[in-house]
Amino acid sequence: MLKRRPTKYGKILWGWVDNMPDKTTQGFNISRFKSHVDKTGLLRNNHFLVRIPFPASMQDHGINFTNSNRDIEMVCDTTTFPMTGLQTYNIQRYGYGGAETRPSIPIFGPLQCTFICDRDANMQKFFHEWMKTIVNNDFHQTPAPSTTTILKNGRDLGPYTPIPMYIYELSYKSSYAVNLQLLMFKDAGDGEEPNVVRLINFRDAYPAAVADIPLSWARQNDFIKVPVVFAYTDWFEEPIAK
Repeated sequence: MLKRRPTKYGKILWGWVDNMPDKTTQGFNISRFKSHVDKTGLLRNNHFLVRIPFPASMQDHGINFTNSNRDIEMVCDTTTFPMTGLQTYNIQRYGYGGAETRPSIPIFGPLQCTFICDRDANMQKFFHEWMKTIVNNDFHQTPAPSTTTILKNGRDLGPYTPIPMYIYELSYKSSYAVNLQLLMFKDAGDGEEPNVVRLINFRDAYPAAVADIPLSWARQNDFIKVPVVFAYTDWFEEPIAK
């Protein structure tokens, strides 16, 4: 039914009374929001784990990385869930007039992680050595594959070829790429273990860059962190067993 509704400002509004909004449902309601959060919970951004398998190209390498996979899990203190999008292009549907946007291929942003470095710099060396097994940039001896002598616990192990590649030689991707995993956890109840809510596999991942690491005499109480940018082909989500 159409009625006149006077407002507090003395103006007259015409409208259907049945269609007027209910003031009790308008705006933010803290009680409803609290009830929603109590029911669904919130996902914390510090409940995650990064797993990096040991690459095949690093097997029998010159630097000793004991339990490196487990070590990396413990010291990755920052990461980002990469951007996922669709590359688009414009067409004129009728050959003229306004443009219409259509998708073409999926695009994936780089995976960025930061690792706390140990006092022997093994974490930093690990990623630098990994990158050298992708494209050998170690030019300290000769352009040809070099043989050096490795000492372990003071014992001469004889000739050893840490990177049996020519300088700037590119390796096969199957030897240096790994399937990196990102696990996200939700809070558990009292006495329960945290539950995995998402398990993301980044296919054919490898370190594309070790970013700048600032060093400063003024920062006496800071620890070195190693920022690494990973490239990968794509990612997929692995089902979680209930």
